[in-house]
Amino acid sequence: MHIPTVQQLAAQRSAVQDGELMAWSLASEREKSLQESNNKLKARVAQLWDMNRKMIPVAPGQTFPGPPAILMAENEKSLFSDGSSGPLVQPVQCNQSAAPETEKEMSQDEDFIPDILLPGPGLPYQAACRGKTYADIPLSRDDHAAGSHHIAGDTLISDFKAYVALNRDVRFYVFRDYECPKQASRDWTKPDESTSNEIHVVSDELKRTLTSISRCLPDGDTQSRSNTNGFNRPLPPDGVYRPRFLYHHREILQNILANEPFRADIKALLWFLGHESPDYGRLKTCDFLFKQGKVCANTLPWLFCPNSMVIATKRGPDSNIPAAYVLEDWPIEIDGGLQLNCWSWGYDGQRLQRRQICLTVKVARDAIVDITSLSVYPAKNMVDEVRQRLVSRGQQFWGYRHQQHVSYQGWDYQKERKYGQGSRCMIDYQTYRKFHGAATAFSFSRSAKALYDRWPESISNNSYLSEDNFMLLPPEIHGFFLKDKRWVCLCLDQITPVAWNKLAFERLVLPQKTKTLVQAMVMPRANKDADAEPEVRGDLIAGKGNGLIMLLHGPPGTGKTLTAESVAELAELPLYSVTCGDIGTSPEAVERYLNTVLHLGKTWNCVLLLDEADVFLEQRSMADLDRNSLVSVFLRTLEYYSGILILTSNRVSIFDEAFKSRIQVALSYPRLDKASRKRVWANFINMIHEDGGRGPTEAGAKFCVDYPGIVSHMDDLADCELNGRQIRNAMATARQLAGYLGETLNWGHLETAITTASDFTISQSAP
Repeated sequence: MHIPTVQQLAAQRSAVQDGELMAWSLASEREKSLQESNNKLKARVAQLWDMNRKMIPVAPGQTFPGPPAILMAENEKSLFSDGSSGPLVQPVQCNQSAAPETEKEMSQDEDFIPDILLPGPGLPYQAACRGKTYADIPLSRDDHAAGSHHIAGDTLISDFKAYVALNRDVRFYVFRDYECPKQASRDWTKPDESTSNEIHVVSDELKRTLTSISRCLPDGDTQSRSNTNGFNRPLPPDGVYRPRFLYHHREILQNILANEPFRADIKALLWFLGHESPDYGRLKTCDFLFKQGKVCANTLPWLFCPNSMVIATKRGPDSNIPAAYVLEDWPIEIDGGLQLNCWSWGYDGQRLQRRQICLTVKVARDAIVDITSLSVYPAKNMVDEVRQRLVSRGQQFWGYRHQQHVSYQGWDYQKERKYGQGSRCMIDYQTYRKFHGAATAFSFSRSAKALYDRWPESISNNSYLSEDNFMLLPPEIHGFFLKDKRWVCLCLDQITPVAWNKLAFERLVLPQKTKTLVQAMVMPRANKDADAEPEVRGDLIAGKGNGLIMLLHGPPGTGKTLTAESVAELAELPLYSVTCGDIGTSPEAVERYLNTVLHLGKTWNCVLLLDEADVFLEQRSMADLDRNSLVSVFLRTLEYYSGILILTSNRVSIFDEAFKSRIQVALSYPRLDKASRKRVWANFINMIHEDGGRGPTEAGAKFCVDYPGIVSHMDDLADCELNGRQIRNAMATARQLAGYLGETLNWGHLETAITTASDFTISQSAP
């Protein structure tokens, strides 16, 4: 083996400084034997391992993994069997045809340690303060002229491409970055001086291998975000990787090596990661803790890999709920934790699109915690129960991607309002976006899909979803409450199918002929699609006269509104109720609001109820032009409505003549007679029993009711001249009174409630 002379080495160093020759540094004198160097190597490894052990917390009762028997040093010297020192920058030799002469010589040495024969990478060193790269470890040097101190090496690498060209057998280089210390020091052995490590792969074959198995972008500088890519993430240079990237692809590389044992480049890369990398101690600690489902602050950044699914705990209306996301980028280290830029699916009415979110996760500095106790953790650590819940909830959301009438009970998602049992709402994302396109629900990602991102950019609403995509669907959904007339964010877990009350129509106190007529008019329309054209034209002009307009007129409390509600229950159609106060009085506002209401009624195939419509149906006169405008707008709007519209009024005698000709069915509701009142009272008493009211001797009672005593006074109840609404109020008042007193509901409570209502009626009618 040829050893350069001192004069040759001096000439080479001069050539490097002149930019003509790279890659060789001053050779040290041959002062120690191989055995002495190996002893120094072992002591150095033990020192580094001890420092790593002190930096990583270990829970009581746990054992910190010990150092390996032999590790490669930081290339402070490359050791030869004859005791000589090789170049400080040692390239990776991946010659497959024959072993290097050095290896042959070392194999004959009885003290030879095989682990050291694994090829070591080239190790350029970068001084961050001046942006220069050296072939030797930079030391702290005082600059007396400037009155400061910096770090610098002896052998400058001014052209890395030329440096690589001189070492054609090198497969990858490891750049180690060093920051200037606050105080001048020549103790370069401190591991914390090297702030980061970059692995520059120069082998085309190794590049292709890493590219083919990559699940994400290489782990670049997460603090620099000047270029635009995803979350404004700069693309790292081609072939540049960090140990954390290799850690998350280590198992795949090991499988490749098992199938292709001749791949010395992969073997060298894995050897560096598992033996020489300064992150070796943390890597071993990651393996040690992660296998137990534990994590600490030092290993937290290595827990997450981009383009993999994570589970976050979100605050729901009643309790914390799990939600799944995809981590889009490498975690960003922030004060006390990590920032995770993620995305999940959002729905725009036609397709799923990505919606971005920023999550944070923290671990106390000296703590070791369960991975699943984190606010965000990898999906691979979740239990089966969480997975099943996410999949089931996602399937429920996907079932609501088309228009759906549902029932809701409980707090809304923001916990702003609590809805009672049986609250009805419409889920229709296409309509929601049409009226509220700028809503937060439609704030989707505008950035381009990053490299190695194997998730789809969007999914159409007629596609089949995998379990993973079901899990990524949101835990909330938006719906329109028909009673409140507002869009609300709902919790999926509290949505149930509508339970239709078919008994309501049967209990209507109406002649049977009237009920049959109403059914005949409504039911055929209920069984048709809302957008279907009528089979028979209703007018000579296309589009006119295709709707059903019914007028229910009579005194208050005779069942007009209840009829409309019962018809909707019977036909299993949504009921959209509108009052004059909702519409307004300005002709322009009335027309705009009516067009919106009628559009929703037609879109959702609703029973549209215009309650107390007298103000818009009143007869026109020459003296009030504003009212004439309202009536004209109303007439014009109704002319082309093709849905079901029910109008209620207390004053039919003053209707405009033009309305009478547009109404297909007009039903008169007379005042309740004694027989009708008795039937109404019987209906409410039966409802009490259905709601859980039982006799004092019956089991399973929610509250007690004296049925025999109340039934014995049915004639007395029917004699009270109350309308249906007053009867309902009297029954509710009696129940509350009995509950407050802790007594069984009886005739006395009803009598008190009726007397109070009668006194109020008498006082209102007195002159």
